Formats: sequence, structure tokens, C-alpha cells
Amino acid sequence: MAQHGRYRGNEHSAFVSEAPPTIYVLAGPNGAGKTSIYQHEAADIPRLNGDALYQQHQNMHEVEAFLRQQQEEWVSQKRSFVIETNAASVRDYTLFKALKAAGYRMELRYVGLKSVALCVDRVAQRVLEGGHHVSAAFIEQRYHNSLSLLKTEYRVFDRIQLYDNSETQPEELVDFIAGTPLRRLASLPEWAQVVAAHISRMEVIYSKMPKA
Repeated sequence: MAQHGRYRGNEHSAFVSEAPPTIYVLAGPNGAGKTSIYQHEAADIPRLNGDALYQQHQNMHEVEAFLRQQQEEWVSQKRSFVIETNAASVRDYTLFKALKAAGYRMELRYVGLKSVALCVDRVAQRVLEGGHHVSAAFIEQRYHNSLSLLKTEYRVFDRIQLYDNSETQPEELVDFIAGTPLRRLASLPEWAQVVAAHISRMEVIYSKMPKA
């Protein structure tokens, strides 16, 4: 990514298709502002996003069928694309691993907020503006599951960038490229501190293990 610290819109896009084809996973809890980052940085890259379809009042089965068909088409074409998701289930990571095995480079942009309460407030505001509702219980569950899975499964990604969007604009906090030291680009809120510390600690452990 060309810029660090405060987000600067699409002056230097963080999403640039390249060889090998790349999956850009845009993840984070409900209300974090993932769609806003996509619209600023990657509007020219195809995106899988079930939320947009739910807003059109399509049911779950229709949405899942469409997303599966679209994904299979793009994979068959070896196209780079964006997956916008909470990344809060084992099934999400099963998909990420399958895409990596299919030859894709996997990059994660994780957008977090400082608390579940802020996520709930952001979703409530989005509903007032015509967005879809998500219950507070689901928001809390996905908030914690998403961070937990990121810590345990981070090695599926070739690059990880963490952003915090608790204030008026997203701030890039961490940039980690597999095989290199994790870089901290700003003061880290608690949620990002926990993730960054875990990755750094595990990478030290992996570096001391015998090479296969």
C-alpha cells in the first residue's frame, strides 16, 4: 500500500489487480465501514457482497446461490476480486484456504471498531438511512468470532492490513507481509493490539521451528 496512517481515499489504491490473481478480503464486524472503503479504493474491482443483495430483499438461499455462481465464474476466469465479509465463521476460512489452494494470492484488509457498542450504533444509523438491520446479539457474536478466527487463521493470508474506523475516517494501523516483520504504523487500539501481538508472537515461534 502506498500510504500509511490516515486513509486518503483512492489517491493510491490499496487494491491493485496483479499476477498471480488476488483475492482481496475486506473483513470486519457489522458497522465497521467496509463498504465505504471499497467504494473509495476498489470500485473498479469486482466484489462479492451479500449485504447489497439482502438490501434488495432477496432471501438467503437466493443470495447464497448467486454469490456461489458468481464466485465460480470469476475463479474459472482467474480474475482478481474483492470478498466483503465479516469473516466470522469457519466456513469463511474454508473458502479462503480453497482459493489459496487454487492459486490465488490472499490479501486481507481488516476494518475494526473499538467496541461492540459502536458497531451497534453504526448499524442502527445505517438502518435509519435505509440499510438492513442486524440484531445486537449477532453483531456481538460476529465481532468476537471474527477477531478470534483472524488470530488462529492469519497464515492463510499473504498480506494483512489492519484499519481502525472508530473516528471520522479509517486509519491504517498494521501492515504484515508473510515472511517479514509486522509493521505497526500507528498507536493501536485494544482490538488491534491483541491481534498484532498474537501474530508477532506466533511468527517468532514459527521462525524457530525446523524447516520442512
